[in-house]
Amino acid sequence: MKMKKCAITFLLSMGIFHAAYSQDSTEEQSSSLNPRFGIKGSFISAYNTASFYGSSNATMSNKAGWGVGAFLDIPFSKQWGAQLGLNYAQLGTKLTGFYLSQNFSASQNIKYNYFTIPILAKYTIGTSGLSILAGPQIGFLLSAKRNDGTNSTSVKSSLKSNDFAGVAGLEYKLPLHDFSHELRIGASYQAGLSNVIKDISTNSNNKMYNNAINAYVAFAF
Repeated sequence: MKMKKCAITFLLSMGIFHAAYSQDSTEEQSSSLNPRFGIKGSFISAYNTASFYGSSNATMSNKAGWGVGAFLDIPFSKQWGAQLGLNYAQLGTKLTGFYLSQNFSASQNIKYNYFTIPILAKYTIGTSGLSILAGPQIGFLLSAKRNDGTNSTSVKSSLKSNDFAGVAGLEYKLPLHDFSHELRIGASYQAGLSNVIKDISTNSNNKMYNNAINAYVAFAF
């Protein structure tokens, strides 16, 4: 059911951007500006920020992860366009102290697996090959586990199934001559906008957010 929702969201987004592209197209654009499909691999440094009972006594730090995905670039003009994505991403945090309703004296590795759909505006600076990207992202939780180095415990039932974030980043197209495809490198920051935990007590102020730094290499066809 979740995968069906993801597919519907992605297809609707593609339809909206395609309609805008068609309206904005000129004869020059239709001959030289074409949508490009690509794939990418990412290194992710993720962490949580939280404000629930006991969180002031918790130490949260960055956790390394990885991601893979596909994207579609839709140009509106030589400078402006949109980039739609379908990604698998590992998020989470490392911590000691309170997490949700428990207190841990030993280090815990918290790992969340998400399916994410970023919908980003893209602006390319002249002919430099450097682009600025920014926009919203929706995430769908696939699994969530807490690992103390010995045992792994699911914490998915304590988390909401959806996550919303804002994404901003830079992408650079490497100058490859006599080559019809594109090799790109990029980096982005994901700032959590929605509380990802379900209420763990009668206190409705319990909140936790997913944040991440993403560095990637991409190949556009």
